[in-house]
Amino acid sequence: MVSLIVLSTISRETISIENVNMNHLWVLGFYLLLPNRQPFKLIPALTISLFSIYVLFTFESTIVLGATRLNIITSVITLIAMNIIGFLSSLQLESQRYHQYLIQKTLLAGREQLRELAITDSLTGTLNRRGFIEMANVEFDRFKRYGETFSFTIIDMDRLKKTNDTYGHPVGDLALQKLVEAIKLEKRFSDTTGRLAGDEFGLLLPNTHAVQTLEIMSRIKTRLQDISVELPNNQHLQISISAGVTEVKKSDKTFDDIYRRADKALLSAKDKGRNTIEKA
Repeated sequence: MVSLIVLSTISRETISIENVNMNHLWVLGFYLLLPNRQPFKLIPALTISLFSIYVLFTFESTIVLGATRLNIITSVITLIAMNIIGFLSSLQLESQRYHQYLIQKTLLAGREQLRELAITDSLTGTLNRRGFIEMANVEFDRFKRYGETFSFTIIDMDRLKKTNDTYGHPVGDLALQKLVEAIKLEKRFSDTTGRLAGDEFGLLLPNTHAVQTLEIMSRIKTRLQDISVELPNNQHLQISISAGVTEVKKSDKTFDDIYRRADKALLSAKDKGRNTIEKA
């Protein structure tokens, strides 16, 4: 743009003072219309300003129609004023844009935080049922589209209701937190945990067959043997789980089919006396 302005000016046989004064608008336009940072506005604006001043002060060796000492001085002062006004206005616009960016960033962060709160279980820090089912449906869609298998497990803490009734809900809550800690220590980074109900947790394992999931569940079960909740009078509550493991099948229409199969395996584990892992 600067090159075009310079060429359009020097290519004329005669230049009127009005032609030179038109560059004032270009200078102001560079400051106010260019979305770039300040250096990229200053360079073209100052280039045009210096070129215009050069033309004006060499009017005797060039043909500048209507040029007098008075309007040359006026034009130079106007150019300087345009640069000052343009630069200050540009700074103000940039400040407003940055302020709007910060507001937008804060709003987006707030929305993300609200979404996190909406899908997170406050007690255990895992996904709640809504968040977990969303992730499970995404995994199921990936399976339908690309054929990438995955496994799903429902983990149930044994006798949580009895624990709550006997020792109180704070003890039951602590037991749930310790169970989640054990799961996190054994699961992989790509696996997803969520609280499905009061004493039930879901474990989603991408690119994993049921046989591999059984091994992970066995490690969780073993780790829980070394974890207990301290009770009054130096007593300890041992934590145990029952679980139902299944793997996605081509015949599954929705994730609900997988959920029902895992739930059926969980019921079978409970019927066998709890502290058991069953595969469906």
